[in-house]
Amino acid sequence: MSVAAYYDAAPGARFRAPYILAGWSGAYGMLVSMVAARLMMPWFGNSTYVWGAVIFAVLLGFSLGCLSGGLPGRGRGSAAGLTLPLCLAALATLPLIHYARPVCIALAVAAPDLRYGALMAALLLLFAPAFLLGAVFPHAIELLCRHRGRARQMPASLAAWSALAAAAGALLTAFHLVPWFDPPVLLQCAMAFSLALALLAFLRYFPRRAKRGWKF
Repeated sequence: MSVAAYYDAAPGARFRAPYILAGWSGAYGMLVSMVAARLMMPWFGNSTYVWGAVIFAVLLGFSLGCLSGGLPGRGRGSAAGLTLPLCLAALATLPLIHYARPVCIALAVAAPDLRYGALMAALLLLFAPAFLLGAVFPHAIELLCRHRGRARQMPASLAAWSALAAAAGALLTAFHLVPWFDPPVLLQCAMAFSLALALLAFLRYFPRRAKRGWKF
């Protein structure tokens, strides 16, 4: 069966991609948050204000990304609109790998209060990837709402699925991944998986759009 024939024979298959990418966006956000907190602890301590700064930066970025309507991929409801923000979020994690140490050292020394140093470090390292991960959500909603007769159910089910995936990602990262892997290796593996998942979804679930090229 050709790709086009599969697309026509199983139109519901392409609606799995928004759930998969939105779920991974939530899990990836939790993974990056917990790794960032671990990288910040040697200079800011293992305290509530470090976790508060990390949570604030991630939730702020995610909420503004959702409100932006998916600006990183302007083709709302398109394959590029759904997958491009996820790819950019993976690339935006690179500063966390290469610059977390010098950023934390500089802010720990320069900040008059370690609480605000931790807040600035969290914003510098986490806001951009969180914003881009949040931008996945509007495009996923747009694609799912094209499923006629179920448009009212789609936002709630997608939000529930994304939250469940984020909870699973937080638990898996805290209990297994962080104790087993060094933070740079863990982040590099997660970035590679994000890029591969976005490319697979683009080619697998949007074959016609892939032939036409990226739509912005």
